[in-house]
Formats: sequence, C-alpha cells, structure tokens
Amino acid sequence: MFEETFERNVAYLSEDKNYVELLNKVNSVRQFFENYSFLQFGRNFEILSLLGKKFSSHSVLQSIEQTLYSIENCCKIGSLSDTYILLRKYRDDLFFYLYITVVSNEQKMAIEEAIQNNECRKDEKREKAVRNIDSWTEDKLNALHISEVLKYVGQSSQLAEAVSRYNLHSSFENIGKKLNDFVHANGVSFYNKLYPQYSEGEFERVCKDIIDILNYITTIFVFLSALCKPLSIMSHDYVDYLDCGETPPIESEYWVPPFIIEFFQTKAHYLDESCMKYLQDETNMQLLGN
Repeated sequence: MFEETFERNVAYLSEDKNYVELLNKVNSVRQFFENYSFLQFGRNFEILSLLGKKFSSHSVLQSIEQTLYSIENCCKIGSLSDTYILLRKYRDDLFFYLYITVVSNEQKMAIEEAIQNNECRKDEKREKAVRNIDSWTEDKLNALHISEVLKYVGQSSQLAEAVSRYNLHSSFENIGKKLNDFVHANGVSFYNKLYPQYSEGEFERVCKDIIDILNYITTIFVFLSALCKPLSIMSHDYVDYLDCGETPPIESEYWVPPFIIEFFQTKAHYLDESCMKYLQDETNMQLLGN
C-alpha cells in the first residue's frame, strides 16, 4: 500500500518545476564539494603540538560527501523534513572540520610566539579545544555542543573580523534554530508529508529554503576555511611544477582553481558582493585575477 502511495508521490513531484530546480541545485553543491574535498587531499594533516599527535581530518570531508548524497536522495523522494535534519548534520560536520583547522593554526601561532618571546602563555580555551579534538581522535568526545564550536570559530583571532563584518553570528543562530525545529519536530509542520498535502505556495517556499540554507552554509564554510587556511583553495599547479622538477611560475602559489572562482562568483551574494575582494586582500589568493 505505501509503496504505491510513494510511487504516486514521486510522480507528482517530478512534474513540479520547484522540485526539478531543487534537485539541480543540490546536485550542483554535491559536485562542487566532491571537487573541493579532492583538492584538500594531502593538505589537511593537522598537528596537536602539545600532545605530539599528527592526524588527517580528511575522513570528515569524506563523511560530508556521503551526507550530501543522502540529502540529494531525501530530496528525490520528497522527504524534505529529513533533508532539514541532514542539513544540520552537514552544518555541524563542516564547522567541526573548521574547528580542527582553527585550533591547529592557533597552536602553531602560539608555539611560534613562545619561541620568539621565550615564553609560553597559557590559554585555557585553546587547551580545552585541543583536548576536545584529542578526545575526538580517540572516539571519546561526547560533550561538545555545536554552539561551542561556532563560538570558538567565530571568536578566533583568524576569523573574528570576517564573522563580524558579514554578521555571521546572527546567521548561525537563525539557521540553527530552524534546523533544530526539525530535529525536535516542534510541530506537525516539521514532519515529512506527501506532495498533495502541501498548501498553495508552501512546497515552493520549502524548496527555496533548502537551496538557500545549503548554499549559505557551504559558502560560509569555504570562505572561512580559505581565510583560515589559504592552502585550501590553492590550485594544484604549484605542486605539479615541483613534482615535475620544474620551477613554478612566479606567484603560482596564489593561483585558485576555476571551480572555486566560479563558486564564489555565483555564491558571493550569500555573504556580500565584496567578500571575494576581502578574501583576496587578506590571503593574496588570486580570486579576482592579477
């Protein structure tokens, strides 16, 4: 009985232009992230210097790729409430990955400062973050809430200015509340339903909302990651020249792959049209050309 209902529901969905656009947009983000994840391979070895531990955070990106596949499949069958729940996981995993990058960078800077000043300053927040990541690598992390991750990332010396400039704190809170509403099913509207059960204009609004949240979260992540670690958007050209025993062209370490440039060109409005220039000014990465 349900199988027949399910098949009819998918048939209804396939005739809706909003559904078609939703699948196209989600697929576009998934393909982008596959390319982004591949670009990071070999670049995301992190060091917890105080603990003498070296590890790769690439497994997080691989998991995120799978989550995007799950999001796409939920959209295909019209399980849009489940899609919101997966969007929260997508957000949480992206920002935990960024959390790892930020903490690792701060440790490196602290060690360099200690060597320069012949003094090691104690930072309880950073040391707690290091312990969190250490526990995570040993599958013992069980008390870290996403709000603490977002707060640490947003207040870090590397990203605080950008978070303030683009008003990201309030965006984190607004998106978080919406996604939590679906996780906790705060009302009948937060459950999955069949296509004919949507009121007039509701299905279109939900599809647009999912697209905007997915694009916004992805844009924030790539933007902040690039600020924190410009290597994350560097093209392969510089290393390829070295691997071939050739001298890389001048400033080729600042080249950016076309798919990253295209992504920012089409998604910059989710932050501000000035974000590409700001990112280039802060990192020297050639997002706008020479």
